[in-house]
Amino acid sequence: MKLARSTSLLAIVLALGSSGVLHAKPVTASPASTSAPDERPNILVWMLDDVGFAQMSSFGGLVETPNIDRVAAAGLRYTNYNTTPICSASRAALITGRNSHSVHMGGHAAAFRPFPGYDGVIPAEDATIAANLHAAGYITFALGKWDHLPTRMMTPAGPFTHWPLGQGFDRFFGFLAPDTDNWQPMLMQDNAPAQAPADPDYLLDRDLSAKAIEMIASRSALEVKRPFFAYYATGTAHAPHHAPQTWIDHYKGKFDDGWDVARERILARQIEKGLIPTGTKLAPRPAEMPEWSSLTSDEKKLYARQMEVFAAALSHAD
Repeated sequence: MKLARSTSLLAIVLALGSSGVLHAKPVTASPASTSAPDERPNILVWMLDDVGFAQMSSFGGLVETPNIDRVAAAGLRYTNYNTTPICSASRAALITGRNSHSVHMGGHAAAFRPFPGYDGVIPAEDATIAANLHAAGYITFALGKWDHLPTRMMTPAGPFTHWPLGQGFDRFFGFLAPDTDNWQPMLMQDNAPAQAPADPDYLLDRDLSAKAIEMIASRSALEVKRPFFAYYATGTAHAPHHAPQTWIDHYKGKFDDGWDVARERILARQIEKGLIPTGTKLAPRPAEMPEWSSLTSDEKKLYARQMEVFAAALSHAD
């Protein structure tokens, strides 16, 4: 398991062989024979939005993520990384493997500026991972959030050059925006608007996982299954935080001690797991964040509830 993280994003990268074992193999050209099995690894990148290093349980966090923990236990947990502390820049850097400024995404695409490094338009010569893997014979899927393109391009009339299908992906299902309502999302499929089903129990994360499974299963129509690269970018846990009531109820009261106590508990868990050195001290609390003990009773109820719903959304996504 490999992690790439900024203050707004965290990615989980899996290389899955046909046996389900995590491993790495060099990418080679497509096999010349159409009958020989293609044994190159499938690759799934799960991009989690606004999830910090210390929030998942596998990294000492207080949010239960047993499935991520299971993968972490079978792979590697990385703790040293460079940050690109804004959403669009992080996504552009990850998907191209380049410095965000060199691919014209120095800030958020929605706040582009007419200056080199900030116009929000990834140059054609800076191909994405998907484009390179597609050229090597992979079938490529993008699901979820796609917001590293200027807002003027987010229309049903295009231009589609910087939509997923113009960036090396065969299929796309998700949304073009910093965030969306998880109950009633504004969706796109490939290059056209899509409608969420009229289901009172609809939730976007469920739909994304179902669509991902459908796309992966569609390879069965091929004589020889091509390996897949799936970029799975949930809106979770970016605002708005939406989760099933059962998960919200699961966390009821678990953050009543507040963020000061939570920080201490997480630090202790990280030291115990060997993720950070023994003797590490907490960074000073940000000046704009008051001591939990100084809050009113109503403020504590509000903020504890917000922490409960955030945790519920992340656990449900897991």
